[in-house]
Amino acid sequence: GGGAARVNGSFFSGMLAIYRSDATVRDSQFRLAPGDDAVNIKNSRIDVRGNLFEKNNFDGFDSDFTTGEIIGNRFLENGNDGIDLSGSAVMIRDNYIDGSGDKGISVGEDSRPTIMNAVIVRSSIGIAVKDSSRPKIIHSVIVDNKIGIAAYRKKIIFQGASPQIANSIVWGNEKFLDVDDVSMVEISSSVVPADYPG
Repeated sequence: GGGAARVNGSFFSGMLAIYRSDATVRDSQFRLAPGDDAVNIKNSRIDVRGNLFEKNNFDGFDSDFTTGEIIGNRFLENGNDGIDLSGSAVMIRDNYIDGSGDKGISVGEDSRPTIMNAVIVRSSIGIAVKDSSRPKIIHSVIVDNKIGIAAYRKKIIFQGASPQIANSIVWGNEKFLDVDDVSMVEISSSVVPADYPG
């Protein structure tokens, strides 16, 4: 139930906010945060593992300009994004994301994550990739979302997005892909709807 705060003129958007300090966050629960993020970490090396992010009003976990690992967490019914990345190069592995109001995973602002063994269900968008980001999405299951994969440019200072998807299942979503004219999605060895060209 913690929220955001302004302290000595600085705004902290998460009920747990860690800026410019390496962080290990393990085996914890973050629930019912009314602010922008349950957890927000900036400019850090991170090890976020085995946590529960549940029913937060907006983002469960927000990671800006970080490296490290996000492994084995559960993101349940968060109002906005399960995981929100900006300018980050992290390993995202073995996470379960269910019922995100916006994106299961949002990959933005020139991020370069590897997303492996993700299960993303019943969200508005399974994975959204934007603004020069180039994630590798491997061995993941993205099913029963409104949009499976979205790739687009949101901010004009960036180029389009270019996710690479391999050995994954993207199936049973209301819309398989939503890609703008400056972005490109590369898919190989995956289970996808039959009308996907190539």
